[in-house]
Amino acid sequence: MGKERVSIYHIAKEAGVSPATVSRVLTGNANVSTEKRIKVEALIKKYDFRPNAMARSLSSTKTKLMGFLIPDIRNPFYATLAVACERAANERGYSLMLSNYLNDMELQEQNLQKMIEMRVDALIMIGGKVDEMVSDEEYVEKINQITDTIPVVITGKLDGSDCYQVNIDQKKARPQWII
Repeated sequence: MGKERVSIYHIAKEAGVSPATVSRVLTGNANVSTEKRIKVEALIKKYDFRPNAMARSLSSTKTKLMGFLIPDIRNPFYATLAVACERAANERGYSLMLSNYLNDMELQEQNLQKMIEMRVDALIMIGGKVDEMVSDEEYVEKINQITDTIPVVITGKLDGSDCYQVNIDQKKARPQWII
């Protein structure tokens, strides 16, 4: 039979404290008596306890997860960009969820929807529908609905969108930030 998963409730019961006290020890957000903190920390160490990220995101409304949609990771430009974004995200305590939609616009939209359902805290979108010469009005509306709740950064242009856009002036070969 499999090993029982230790939860914050198991730690609390064994330490003789409330689950809220265990949570405060884990986050360091509030004062906990030294005696209780030592008991809880010892049990956390004993069981090698790691908080459930999904449960933590429910209580904090933050997943510490950023969505990153790219057309094709095999392209060295996109691969380099993905690594740079992941480093920057990690330095700020975020994880990067990479979606490689293989230049398939339908797959891009499906993966975008999955990321929204997973409650990413921000989105970075490269290529795809934002590279089209004429912006798809339905897509612009969808992106604007997303930007009502989370920040979205795109490369290219998406006329009528409320997201952040990073454009490159090919003639001058320098980035141009539109915010």
